Amino acid sequence: MKLLNLAFIASALFGSQTLGAFRPDLRENVQVAELEPDQRVSDTATEIPLKAYPGSDFEIAFKCTDESKQFTFADHKHWVACCRPGQKLLGSEFTAFDCCNTGHELLGSKDTGYRCCPVGQTYDECTGVYKPVTTCPGNEILVNGKCMCPSGTYQTSAGVCETLKCSSGVQSGKCYTFTLENGLRLGYNSAGFYTASEESRAQQFGKFKLCSNEYCSTNTDINPGQPFYIKDIHGTANSGQHSKQWLNNAKDGSHISKTAHFSQAGIFTITKWPCGKYCLSGKDHGVGPTCPTEMLGATFTTADDQSCVPMTLLEVPCDIRSLANNCIWETKNKQCVDDEQMGSCRVHLDSAAPIGVNVDSERQIFF
Repeated sequence: MKLLNLAFIASALFGSQTLGAFRPDLRENVQVAELEPDQRVSDTATEIPLKAYPGSDFEIAFKCTDESKQFTFADHKHWVACCRPGQKLLGSEFTAFDCCNTGHELLGSKDTGYRCCPVGQTYDECTGVYKPVTTCPGNEILVNGKCMCPSGTYQTSAGVCETLKCSSGVQSGKCYTFTLENGLRLGYNSAGFYTASEESRAQQFGKFKLCSNEYCSTNTDINPGQPFYIKDIHGTANSGQHSKQWLNNAKDGSHISKTAHFSQAGIFTITKWPCGKYCLSGKDHGVGPTCPTEMLGATFTTADDQSCVPMTLLEVPCDIRSLANNCIWETKNKQCVDDEQMGSCRVHLDSAAPIGVNVDSERQIFF
């Protein structure tokens, strides 16, 4: 009876809006509830109407039983928990959730568990299991308690760091279009996933911004094996809705699509491929095709970490209204690549000098 009364009160107070749900299945460190995108909750709210669990027919009034705590939100109010004032809700549904103090981050793994640790410490340092290294061999330097080669170099053996001879030609903070082997640009289709298909009222090509973090705040070379996220600046065809969203982490046959939640964004890597191309993969998994149709989609492949999708990258302006776009054409005599140049393309794995070629108002990158 008490549960029904709470449901009645919640319904009377909050109307017929779509409700999120309490997530008892995610209880690790702190309990959380998952809110719906259209569920409007005030920052000063003390009570939130929720489903008792996902798919439940019952509604409950969710509030903090400890009066010293308050609702704390994460991921654009997608998640909520009861934390003490000044704490942040960190984590995701794939790791754990916890209330962490300022200057802390959530570290750990499924095997070790998760814990709030001071920024800059490793999990082992935070838990007292690991004694930090104080000196490093050879050319390596100490970074956050670990020995590693300086930026712009790579390790050939213990203590030996050599200068990188080649650049990846791809940078975080910049925007690109992806053209696949069928000659069509990758884009978002009204069917609800990304595919390399002809552009139409149902297909909008993607303008992809490569980001090293949620805020796309750094502009650095993206080397093979270095993780990054992909934000599609464009929205859906016709309406333009759902612009500036992340490519998600759909795996094992589920089509890679869009998500507004950074916690659900896919983590990608990219490497050079012969003859001016690149191959897109994932940080821990591969990326491969899915669905044997003309509208071929892509998915993360958890059983094959070497799978990747070959493509040509075209660097384009992130902002089509920027005056800096006037400088894209370096000369009037070399704005495109002709068939003879493409036909003479050969594999040079040790080539250090990239060839930048201009195409219309956009820059094509070949190596």
